[in-house]
Amino acid sequence: LARYYALRGAHLWLVARRQEQLETVKEECLKLGATKVSLIVADVALEDGWEAIRKAAPNPLDLLCLNAGLSMGSNFGELSQKGEAIPIMKRLMDVNYLGSVGVYDACLPQLLHSNDGIRLIVVSSIIGLVGTPLRTGYAGSKFALKGFFDSLRCELLAEGSKPTITLAYPGAVRTEINQSRLSGSGEATALNFEKALTADECATQMAEGHATGQRDIMYSMDGTLMGSIKSRLIGFLAYWLPMVSDKLIIMTMKQMSEEK
Repeated sequence: LARYYALRGAHLWLVARRQEQLETVKEECLKLGATKVSLIVADVALEDGWEAIRKAAPNPLDLLCLNAGLSMGSNFGELSQKGEAIPIMKRLMDVNYLGSVGVYDACLPQLLHSNDGIRLIVVSSIIGLVGTPLRTGYAGSKFALKGFFDSLRCELLAEGSKPTITLAYPGAVRTEINQSRLSGSGEATALNFEKALTADECATQMAEGHATGQRDIMYSMDGTLMGSIKSRLIGFLAYWLPMVSDKLIIMTMKQMSEEK
């Protein structure tokens, strides 16, 4: 997303925990054409991080992209037997859910001053619409995002605002989140991302969809054309034919899994 908006001459404010990586992205964005790149070193899962963002965020703020994320790749029952389940569930909620809500709260005064109204891109996941094996805590945190931001949209509309809140539901995307999946003392189940979208392809669809005012942006579950069809059918199936939906999801995850 940073590269996409840099190419369009935006003034970017980037937030992350690691200064060195922020500096690397800053240089890349400046070369691509960003007007200016400002950095905020903060952990979005912590109250101290929200306070740092609150103090440093620009006023007005025209667009807020909420894309902090952490995944998991283990069976809940196995984690529970080892006494590792709840810390992982809590960490996922802190990063994926409160990490977005806390940053939104920190930036709300600046967003309210924008002439274009409140504009948000919220990165969820296809697993924020339907649950899958090995992703219990991740699914819970992403379902929570949808509930919060759909409710927020209604609140703002009821107040007479005209917000543009876009929730994106990526499927298989080649990003670092897949190498850092939480799995306790065990190993996360490996997945095949050969056909997955690149991060740039995913971000381009996201930003272009937001620019046209899309409420939801759907992606392929596994990076294939058939995966795109499944993603668009899954909501209908989950409501009307839930057993069929469950079997379809399990089958897709099995196809993506690699036995070690």
